Amino acid sequence: MDRIVPRIPHRLMDTPRARCRDERRQSLEYVAKAMALIGEGNRAVSRGTLARELGLHPDYLGKLFKACTGRNIREYMNRVRIARAVELILSGDGGDGEIMRIALDVGFASVRSFYRCFRRIMGLPPLEYRYTVRSRRVHENVAAGESDGVGCLEMAQMNENEEG
Repeated sequence: MDRIVPRIPHRLMDTPRARCRDERRQSLEYVAKAMALIGEGNRAVSRGTLARELGLHPDYLGKLFKACTGRNIREYMNRVRIARAVELILSGDGGDGEIMRIALDVGFASVRSFYRCFRRIMGLPPLEYRYTVRSRRVHENVAAGESDGVGCLEMAQMNENEEG
């Protein structure tokens, strides 16, 4: 059979379509690595830092990231940070001091930028978001019969005091 079917030279196998597939796969690998580094969240990460770690130019990484995810790197980083912040905000009981600590812990350089970003993504400032989510949970639990309503008033008052 080898005599009948001639062997295709290797250089002909390297078609533009094959190169495009390889480049796309490589691009997705770079973006996946960048997302993993952002998701670690244990250090401050910038586009330049990510690009250096991946061996790419920052502008090129930005274009790849946008093409693959539909978001720029900063927007993705902010969404990851806000998601972490939401978990911490809903698990905590403190007021503004706790929010300031959370803002810095999740990687924002200032509390002001954290509040602005949180409001843009979540629709409410952090403490108001916490109060809204918690009061919805209380009402849902009472409506579902999981609670007899005892203690709901106290919990609502505690939430009001946190904001006041």
